Amino acid sequence: MYKHVKEMGYPSALEFNFTVVTNLEPAVNLAQAESFDIYKINLPHQFPDLPEAVHFITNQEKFIEQLRVTHQESSDVEKGTVKRRECSEWIKHRKNRLGSSVCHTIYGRKRSFNNLAKELNQSFKPLDEMPAFQQKKLKHGIKFESVAREKYHDVMKHYLKRPITLRETGMVIPPSMFWLEGSPDGLVIDACSSSGKIGTIELRCPEEKKNHTPQEAMEDDLFYMELVDMVNQT
Repeated sequence: MYKHVKEMGYPSALEFNFTVVTNLEPAVNLAQAESFDIYKINLPHQFPDLPEAVHFITNQEKFIEQLRVTHQESSDVEKGTVKRRECSEWIKHRKNRLGSSVCHTIYGRKRSFNNLAKELNQSFKPLDEMPAFQQKKLKHGIKFESVAREKYHDVMKHYLKRPITLRETGMVIPPSMFWLEGSPDGLVIDACSSSGKIGTIELRCPEEKKNHTPQEAMEDDLFYMELVDMVNQT
């Protein structure tokens, strides 16, 4: 599977063959879903820790240490930040970490890394401090996220011919990669699986396509997503 991703406002920022890796191995029993710690989901790859050869000055060491979290702290943050931008804890933990939304920018950067660090540090702002056009787009997404989640639930239940359970999630901070964070839009739990298979969902409610169906939106070559396939997996 692949998709084309284009950052709004940057026509040349086009990534081909974006590989989507999914691990659907059983992760937790359904009965444990409500208390399940999302960071325990098996990752398809092992990620390196901070390089041992890196030497930080005292202020940098203090900054790094402030970002570290234990497994219990990671679990508490996830459960306490479900409301995201309405939650002061989400804003606090988001501000000084690299979020999943900027990973493609970091990956594609070839030089001027100090400037990139400054840009990333300045890029996150609370909703009320964003430019008006960004506020409009984000407020639209927030308004319709619950509608999109409900529609996804209905469509997938019909498509799979069996019920699924959705669980909203907060911010995920992997204890071994505490400088990173991600806020999935939810866990998808296979209610009919004895092993309780779990996946994650990412919802998108683009304001510029509010009067179009998903199929119509993906026919637009300038849109940042396209439908690749719909393989029947039961």
